[in-house]
Amino acid sequence: MKHRDLHNLLNRAAAAIETPGDITARDRDDLIEDLATAARRPGRGTRPAPRSAWEDDGIQFPRFIAEADAAGAFTPRVVAAMADSMDLGAMKVLDLLARATLAWERIKDGIANRRKAPARR
Repeated sequence: MKHRDLHNLLNRAAAAIETPGDITARDRDDLIEDLATAARRPGRGTRPAPRSAWEDDGIQFPRFIAEADAAGAFTPRVVAAMADSMDLGAMKVLDLLARATLAWERIKDGIANRRKAPARR
């Protein structure tokens, strides 16, 4: 998947999270399938190392989820819909949100600590 295509896919996901009432069940299902397909793409394990923090999925995915949560995107209705579509209980979805937020906090702390560290000579 090209970077532009992934960017468009994530924008669709963000729009669905921001305005869940504007997306039909069919569009939601298509979006979920597209996200799952992108996650399973061939060669995933051979992807070159990211050149920047922006390109690092291990940084940006927890960030995206944590920021959406902080913005109030995960209303009880959204959590219930996600739980249903993921075949999970609502508490498991909330656990995933908490884990993403914790991962993002750890990433931010690591970045802040690297910036504070004295330069090596």
